[in-house]
Amino acid sequence: MLEHARRSRGPARLSIEPLSVRDTLVELIGHLYRLDVGRRDVLQRDFDRLADTASRLRMCRLRVPRSLRRLDEVREAILADLRI
Repeated sequence: MLEHARRSRGPARLSIEPLSVRDTLVELIGHLYRLDVGRRDVLQRDFDRLADTASRLRMCRLRVPRSLRRLDEVREAILADLRI
């Protein structure tokens, strides 16, 4: 999940924070789009699949500063996080 970092004092801080399984599921559900919401069996199947995916997936919240000059820093932070 990508967010813009908020400034308090000084430059905005870059951060990568792991999400819980619950928060991962909420994020995944937020991107689900169904035209026909009347089919309870399909909705249940989708929810079950997303819950299974959320339990297996490592999802993080990436907060990045709004500055193109810091793209190298963002890239390095992502690569470092992927090496974990």
